[in-house]
Amino acid sequence: SYLRAIELNPKHANTRQWYGEFLALQNRVDESLIQIQKAIELDPTSPSTNNAPALAYNVSRQFEKTLETTDKVLKMDANFVIAQHYKARALFF
Repeated sequence: SYLRAIELNPKHANTRQWYGEFLALQNRVDESLIQIQKAIELDPTSPSTNNAPALAYNVSRQFEKTLETTDKVLKMDANFVIAQHYKARALFF
């Protein structure tokens, strides 16, 4: 369904973000990051989109990259709870 949605509207940032997050949860991290990067290019000011790589990095146990990502997002919005969540997970491990 994600691929069909992207086919219909390839410039919809959220669809690419959600597809990237889905791929990350399937442990397809490289593919995930490609979709997420495209989402960021389409919507560079969105904290949600910019935070999406944190999920992929957490799944692949790249905790330093998770922290870099969440710190960037928290500079955009210090109260962005999802970034705080992924930062805490990365610090826990």
